[in-house]
Amino acid sequence: MGILKGVPKDVPAEDLVKIIRHQNTEIAEIANDSIDINNLSLRFKHNNRNENFYNAVFLVGPKIYRKIKEMGRVCMPCIDHQRIHLENFS
Repeated sequence: MGILKGVPKDVPAEDLVKIIRHQNTEIAEIANDSIDINNLSLRFKHNNRNENFYNAVFLVGPKIYRKIKEMGRVCMPCIDHQRIHLENFS
């Protein structure tokens, strides 16, 4: 699993997977080619130290996890061109 830290509270958690796939073509291509059904799915939200943000915990397939780590961050242009870091979560 992976955790995206610092997602603005005005972004609905249920839309995150769609936003990530739509705004990051490299991830979308891997997700579409993968036979792993759970290659990117939201598991739960977690509080952030800053009350204006939350952290989102995802079940991430190994190909997508490696790609995000290679990219450095997940790009979310629809959210003020914000880039959010993925960390390991266990």
